[in-house]
Amino acid sequence: MEVTRYSVGWIAPLPLELTAAKAVLDEDYGDIHVGDYIYHGGRIGQHDIVMAVQPKMGTDAASDLAARMRAAFRNIQFFMVVGIGGGVPSYGPPGASAQIVLGDVVVSCPRDKHGGVVRYDFGAWTDGGLEISGHTNSPPDFLLAAVYDLKARHSMAPGTKIPTFLQEMRSNIHIDERQNFEDQGAEQDRLFQENWSHPKRSLNEDCENCCDLSRSHLRQSRGLGAARQIDTPKIHYGNIASSNQLQISAPTRNRLQKELGVICFEMEGAGVIQKHPCLVIRGICDYSDSHKNKKWQPYAAATAAAYTKELLEILPASNFAPSPSVNQIKEPGHPALQMLAAPQAAFNAHGKDDDPRCLPNTRVQVLQQMRTWADGDDGRYIFWLSGWAGTGKSTIARTIAREYYDKGYFTASFFFSRGGGDVSHAGKFAGTIAFQLAQRCAAFKSLLVKAISNDEGISSRTLKDQWNELVLQPLSKLGAGPFQAPLLIIVDALDECEKESDVKQVLYLLSNLRRSGGVHFRVFITSRPDIPVRHGFSLVPNQDHQDFVLHDIPRSIINGDISAFLQHSLTDIRRKYALDKNWPGEEAIRHLVRKAAGLFIWAATACKFIDEGGNICSPDRLSDILEGDGSDIEPEEELNNIYIKVLDSSISPYLKQREKEKAYAILRGALGAIVTLFSPLPVPSLAQLLHMPEPKVGAMLGGLHSILDIPKDPIQPIRLHHPSLRDFLLSSQRCSDVHFWVDEKKAHEALANHCIRLMSEKLQRDIYSLGDPGARVAQVPPEPLARCLPAELQYACRYWIDHLQRSEYRLYNDDKVHCFLRDHLLHWIEALSWIKQSSEGIRAIASLQSMVNSKDDRNLHMFLYDAKRFFLYNRSIIEEAPLQTYCSALAFAPQKSQVRKQFEEEMVNWMKTSPPIVEWSALVQTLEGHTG
Repeated sequence: MEVTRYSVGWIAPLPLELTAAKAVLDEDYGDIHVGDYIYHGGRIGQHDIVMAVQPKMGTDAASDLAARMRAAFRNIQFFMVVGIGGGVPSYGPPGASAQIVLGDVVVSCPRDKHGGVVRYDFGAWTDGGLEISGHTNSPPDFLLAAVYDLKARHSMAPGTKIPTFLQEMRSNIHIDERQNFEDQGAEQDRLFQENWSHPKRSLNEDCENCCDLSRSHLRQSRGLGAARQIDTPKIHYGNIASSNQLQISAPTRNRLQKELGVICFEMEGAGVIQKHPCLVIRGICDYSDSHKNKKWQPYAAATAAAYTKELLEILPASNFAPSPSVNQIKEPGHPALQMLAAPQAAFNAHGKDDDPRCLPNTRVQVLQQMRTWADGDDGRYIFWLSGWAGTGKSTIARTIAREYYDKGYFTASFFFSRGGGDVSHAGKFAGTIAFQLAQRCAAFKSLLVKAISNDEGISSRTLKDQWNELVLQPLSKLGAGPFQAPLLIIVDALDECEKESDVKQVLYLLSNLRRSGGVHFRVFITSRPDIPVRHGFSLVPNQDHQDFVLHDIPRSIINGDISAFLQHSLTDIRRKYALDKNWPGEEAIRHLVRKAAGLFIWAATACKFIDEGGNICSPDRLSDILEGDGSDIEPEEELNNIYIKVLDSSISPYLKQREKEKAYAILRGALGAIVTLFSPLPVPSLAQLLHMPEPKVGAMLGGLHSILDIPKDPIQPIRLHHPSLRDFLLSSQRCSDVHFWVDEKKAHEALANHCIRLMSEKLQRDIYSLGDPGARVAQVPPEPLARCLPAELQYACRYWIDHLQRSEYRLYNDDKVHCFLRDHLLHWIEALSWIKQSSEGIRAIASLQSMVNSKDDRNLHMFLYDAKRFFLYNRSIIEEAPLQTYCSALAFAPQKSQVRKQFEEEMVNWMKTSPPIVEWSALVQTLEGHTG
């Protein structure tokens, strides 16, 4: 399950409403576990939908649920609150009133001064009574446009699809419950007189048993306006009244209908629409009086769900990046799954040539056990190698991966790395494994081509569906013949996956390989024994996996392997620099082994550090490391000490104190950036981002090759040799030298400032200088992209708001963020569109909104609110043709739009709308082109 794929949130306040919602899905993805909560995923048309039921009733509970869903599924673009409600029996002017009957549907649409949902329990007491002030936001314009489009379609033959959908959905409901979701019929629809209440002593009894039925009217006696055919409800559009109170008074119902123009009552919508883009859809189950009629509730839930399905079917899907075409994947070496695969995930990806593997005659026990497991037919198909940081897990993983790859086995690998962009999360896990398998087996590649041709929208599917379509189904059709068994999938550093939910999802997907038919497969996973990984493995049956704890190997065996590694590495250094033939000596090796304390990363870092000393300083560096016995020091403390020693040696001892302090500050700033970047950057890009000369950055990092991988190729990014360096630098307890400790919040704030500065300097209108407002993203070759939007600027556009969030910065009116947006909002939107990151931009603006106090800093809050509506409303055209940001997007923005007012000078003079659009809710737009 990939949470980022869901773009629609569906809130079902009651369990029976969730039943109806599930029953209308075109495809049911099943339950989704995020933290302690269970959601449900599915698809209608082109929309991936996540559903949830409220733990309790009321607007506050609905608001909390929407916020929790938005946090868990960050790409939700809007919510549908779908369920049952109480209707107003009639509304409209005398002589032209409309009749609402049980089973009808009400859709929240702006009427008069209200936006579609009215919170009627908010207000102020005046001499005339309670003056309602609970106005809420309107539904998003793109939803209203779809609502009115569907309304027009209903007026044309063949009319609504709701009758068909109701029949189909009932076939998906358990046979024992199916009749409850049937149309209850006109004879069961009874409207009581306003002044006749249900007896309080008989609240749980049906009206037939305790009410005077002569005080009521059956549907047939209410005129032609109340007549309905079976399964053909009427759709009503208008204001829905919402509060935390259940409306059970007919006189109050009628009074509020006259005062507020409401036609329906419910208890959730106001809580959602006040903070999130939302449409409220209600099936009518009673008349908002004391005569509640539970037998109509399932059918009312069904009609609301059926209407929602029909609406979603015509609503254009969010413009996800297109799936790779079939032609793109015909050549084995072509980046066929570019939109789905992470190229740096493989153990042998470009730039990983020097990543270490086990030396001969080391790690003998664990490697032999792994080979026996991989080649055997043990039912435990998952091998989990766990160990503390620095114990050599990744080195073992690379060794096994290389060994089976070179033998021609059917292999794929995914090496996670926190802060490594696409390899820091599981979003491209399925596509990466599929692409690598296609490169190893022609028969699998052929099946993969067919799978993608059958589903062009695969890139917008959930991770679970991608795994099923791209990996499981092709494997099940492949059988065991066309490749050399076993199929071996290697997943390294699973604990480096940034989202805990992703960790559990990856383990769930891998455990489902049992469904791949007769394929003999093996899955090798390495990780630290962190809680999320251990919890994930607790869900995998014990008979399906075996565990090997690396740090439980007897210390004598580990020390022997470390000693062999040190002998090999230091011998190479001695030969390289023509040192004394007796250097370093057996005693020095034994001392180094003791100081390593079982951590291979300590030994590797120490050897790199000694090597950097050259023929003059290498012996001295060895002597520095050997100072102190270290026999009573914990392994982590020894690792801390070697990191301090490496960092300290990078600062020249000949600098004056003032110069040293400056050097410390520069180095700390660079290291802070490197360990907090969300995606790694090469040295030239890092220098541009930090606003420093490239030679200075290169020189500053030049002494840190023992802890940083700094490629000679200037387009390759800087990487940490080991993730323990990040842990060390960000911990004030571990990094005891204040000159090197990185304050994580300050580092994120500094990067946010650098991003804002860089964007302010570089972003501009028509950044490619194309001069064509209709220029499309697909038509621009990659060369101008790299020149006009280099890596550091793309990084700034994508991640500046993430850094602000991590810094816990509080936004306020006229601050640096407000000023940047007033100057460059449209330039930023244009740039995001060129790099196909519009969805990230919308999410980022929503994140900014959460960082503003709407009361104290109303100007900024309202600007962000308007900016998000501007972006959402125009997203489809801007994603296709980014320069339309300044043309149709501005032209069709309401006159009251703050974005339009702020950037009025950017508008082209040959476009206007007729009539002028005043509010975002205006839907009819006419484009008048230049005529002369």
